[in-house]
Amino acid sequence: MARNSRLQRPLIAVWLCCWAFTCSISIHGVAGGELHQHQSGWAGASSSSDSSSDTSAGGSPTIHLTSLQRCYGVRGRHCLDYYTQPYVALKQPQVHNKPCPNSCSGRGVCHGDTGLCDCPAGVGGRDCSSPDLRPCTNQYRTDKSSKQPASHIGPNKRDKDWTAPGWTQSRCVGVCDDATGICYCDGPHFGRVPAPEGSAAGSPPIRPGRLLHGNCQRLSSDDKGQPLSWGVQHGMSYDEVYGAQGWCTVDTPRVRCSCDMDGVDGDLCQLVT
Repeated sequence: MARNSRLQRPLIAVWLCCWAFTCSISIHGVAGGELHQHQSGWAGASSSSDSSSDTSAGGSPTIHLTSLQRCYGVRGRHCLDYYTQPYVALKQPQVHNKPCPNSCSGRGVCHGDTGLCDCPAGVGGRDCSSPDLRPCTNQYRTDKSSKQPASHIGPNKRDKDWTAPGWTQSRCVGVCDDATGICYCDGPHFGRVPAPEGSAAGSPPIRPGRLLHGNCQRLSSDDKGQPLSWGVQHGMSYDEVYGAQGWCTVDTPRVRCSCDMDGVDGDLCQLVT
């Protein structure tokens, strides 16, 4: 029994030392979040040194802990192995500066790791200089072998014939942006004015125009009151869009059209996000 007591005394002494060390740290506010671990300690450079303290520029004590003190109470070696691992020097990231063809014509994004262009809607090709249009249409392309998209707009970007049947999500009673297949108002007030004919692919419009989206981009009837088969069920009336108080006519229209599209917001779809 006496022998066992002698064996237990060193263990009790170690426990008391650790308890006293923990209490001393708590008294100095370390438990409250004021413990500032030195960078060299994280790298393992001070893992074999004794614990010490100094005062930082702000006046709060900086505690330097050994790896054993950091890992006190942790089972296994994963904590000790972490703090005693050799320091690994930082390396500069690899620079990717592979040039892209024609700098993507100033329109696309050049990926320096591959030297390839990421082109925006409306343009394509190796250097984003070739037109890749998405014209508004009343029917989907049926010839899957053809790369020519279906279209129901003329050179002026407007629907060829409102009375023609057929409906897709891009069919438009205004001015079509054939780079994206998005519909905008027509008319002198808030109508879209495309870039001049013959402009390079991806050229911005002269005037963007007010967005014409959702049910507002199809009408139940034309300006003469003739019903339009593709909009009679869900479309707006002609006056609601192009009348005296229409969406495409005045600053405060009688109706509100949907602005549910990426990149725009606001009551009148006037905010670019």
